[in-house]
Amino acid sequence: MRPEQRTGWQPREGVQLELPDIEGGTQVLRINSTGQRGEEIPARLPGERRVLLLGDSYTMASQVAEEKTFPALLAHLLPKRVRVINGGVDGYGTYQELAYYRYNGRPLAPDLVVLCFFIGNDFRDNMI
Repeated sequence: MRPEQRTGWQPREGVQLELPDIEGGTQVLRINSTGQRGEEIPARLPGERRVLLLGDSYTMASQVAEEKTFPALLAHLLPKRVRVINGGVDGYGTYQELAYYRYNGRPLAPDLVVLCFFIGNDFRDNMI
């Protein structure tokens, strides 16, 4: 992570780290050049639709391999012309997710934005 004035912090662009995963192995945490977990997001293809998932650590899922995150699993369920973008950031509350959308997500031109809310801690995160 790196400090960021509007959200407090955000993933450091272009980072690749080898980390332990929850199954006892290792996995690579990859942050692309625009700050999302996963591969680089190319220019929009003709007919492409984009879904941006905003959320906290459950969306970013830095403790599991990229292909096992729910954004990656969702991408496999949707048609190939739909690009799913993982906009999750560890520790974010919804006010940070809104700021993230305004400055990082909107330039990606999503057709649909999904706010992922985890009732286990997001109510508390929003009260801080």
